[in-house]
Amino acid sequence: MRERLAVFSVLGRSVALLNDWAESAGLEVALLVSLHGPQSNPHQHAATMASARQHTTVMVVPTVIDCEAALRASQVDLGVIVAFSKIPESVSRIPLHGTVNIHPALLPAYRGPNAYRSLYEGETRIGATMHWASQELDAGPILAQSWVPTPEEVEPAAVSAATRAAIVCVLETGVPRALADEPGENQDASAASYGANFTCEDAVVGLNLSQHLFQCRVTALLLADVQPWVVLEDKRHPLRAVRTLHGIRSDAPGVVSFSARRAIVAVNDGVLELELGEIHL
Repeated sequence: MRERLAVFSVLGRSVALLNDWAESAGLEVALLVSLHGPQSNPHQHAATMASARQHTTVMVVPTVIDCEAALRASQVDLGVIVAFSKIPESVSRIPLHGTVNIHPALLPAYRGPNAYRSLYEGETRIGATMHWASQELDAGPILAQSWVPTPEEVEPAAVSAATRAAIVCVLETGVPRALADEPGENQDASAASYGANFTCEDAVVGLNLSQHLFQCRVTALLLADVQPWVVLEDKRHPLRAVRTLHGIRSDAPGVVSFSARRAIVAVNDGVLELELGEIHL
């Protein structure tokens, strides 16, 4: 008989990834728990529901504790949290082997709600961690970690692909360990850092950066559904995309040229083409 999983997620692409991996591994996603309330993103909610498979029971609840009765009745072997808020111990203990969390960063660094903070700060690795769910956020014993180098061209599609690859690796290693009730390795609390949500100030990306770090910051903001901004000739402009213009140099950071939809700017070590305009959140 196939082991059964309960997935806790509010992000459609994460649910789709878990479904695909579970099928390839011979596991069944028996229950999907998602949140829907005044603070939820309706587009994310719709994508999450669309990602559920026909054989999966779907619960959309205002708070996670509202799923307790259904979770007990489903008799799942393991709970898997991905792109979801912290769940109480009364819920995490219900699956036969407990519940694990997948965090898209290399813990104990960048614990908290915004793992994209790692990319924003220019970290050289894109990684993921699977750990036992704990009441202290992202602090449980680690079952698996994986990482790949940050792509040279830091575009959203490349970063998303690297993150997916890291998550698949931790699923392949970590889920068997969890189903075998392995305790995992304790995190080094002295090395912990916090990935705080982006602020309005964080969303303004300056020209006094390297090409790579400028791309890292814009891509991190885009992936977090935060509108990036750049100041050109003393006025803020929304950013949609960044491309490196290879082989071109400039003496100092500044604006080379810009129009309503396009700008050429010099940063510390090169020249970038910016696509201007608001993203649709």
